[in-house]
Amino acid sequence: MRLAVIALAAWLANSSSTFACACCSNEGHRHVASVAFDSGKREEIASLRSGHSGTLSLTKPKAIAIFEVDPRNRPDQGRGPSLYKEWRLTTPATGTGIFRAGLGRRQSLSLILHGGGNDCTSAMDFTHWTLVMQGPKANYMLFGGLVTAQ
Repeated sequence: MRLAVIALAAWLANSSSTFACACCSNEGHRHVASVAFDSGKREEIASLRSGHSGTLSLTKPKAIAIFEVDPRNRPDQGRGPSLYKEWRLTTPATGTGIFRAGLGRRQSLSLILHGGGNDCTSAMDFTHWTLVMQGPKANYMLFGGLVTAQ
């Protein structure tokens, strides 16, 4: 009888992973799907923003740093090589919300616009951006692509 109780206890201990659970996952789990963007999904995304939002702001700087270089890997299209370009605007960091903790003296915020083109620069030359926070309280970088004008 004692052996039967031990065997039953061992079976129950090992079988707990076999019971169904609505939110449980399994080792090796993978889920790929395209589903409706319903109210439940919208509510979950909205809850990500609750209390976790903020704004970073750039004040108008007195100067802009310009970097343009021939990367020597872009062919000459008859008007010279296509240059790699960066325009960098740097100001003291200001912001609100979740960014407030990383603000203070000697914190700087830089917006870097990336692109390419000839020696005459226009807004259409820029395709990407990088936002860099640097200083004693916070150091991070955000980046993305620019939307082209239609």
